[in-house]
Amino acid sequence: MSASESSSQPESITEPYEWIRDTGPLAGSLARPLVYAFEHITLPDALFTRHPELISALIPDEQSGMAFLHMWSKSFGVCQSHGMFKPGSASHTRLEIAYIRSMLGSVSCRKVIYGEFAISVLRTPQPRVGGETYYVALCRRLDDNAAYDGTLSPSSRYFTFEAFDLKEHAYFCEWDHGRTHSNMGMFPILSEQQFLELVCSRLPSGNLPTKLETPVFG
Repeated sequence: MSASESSSQPESITEPYEWIRDTGPLAGSLARPLVYAFEHITLPDALFTRHPELISALIPDEQSGMAFLHMWSKSFGVCQSHGMFKPGSASHTRLEIAYIRSMLGSVSCRKVIYGEFAISVLRTPQPRVGGETYYVALCRRLDDNAAYDGTLSPSSRYFTFEAFDLKEHAYFCEWDHGRTHSNMGMFPILSEQQFLELVCSRLPSGNLPTKLETPVFG
């Protein structure tokens, strides 16, 4: 590698994808656009449009790791197409792969059946800025047997537990297929099981699972 090539390489795998903003109203705060895109754009979009790889991963007892690796990769495309990465940063394929793997290593997925819904609860990367999530829940009706062709699935539900002060409180929210969300209140930091119970309280009644199953990955 030449000196010029070496000097163009970021100092770490996070540098192109995480940085401290130095201008604008959010100056001084951390930017992690890939995490935001994964939690608030890629996952709900894939759920509501019946993305075949994601939907297959939501089937109870199925392994999910590769599908969520694909969702992280799709999030890269979202960030690149919207110019969300650090201004002036170059694309480094090896770093992209390493960064995605580091993020995926922070994710676990547990699944339960509740009434008419199959629920997948994801523990997401530990939030480091307000708006990032502790958990998300992807809820899909068991009788939603429509073709996985990108058509809208209006019966699916997507819930998030979003950091507020990174210490004691978080918001419980639901996002719809139009990427708008409803804030349903602030809560103390909950366990995965408590988050599941909160999600179930927003769905048609069923037999509340006594606990989440062993992670299918993570």
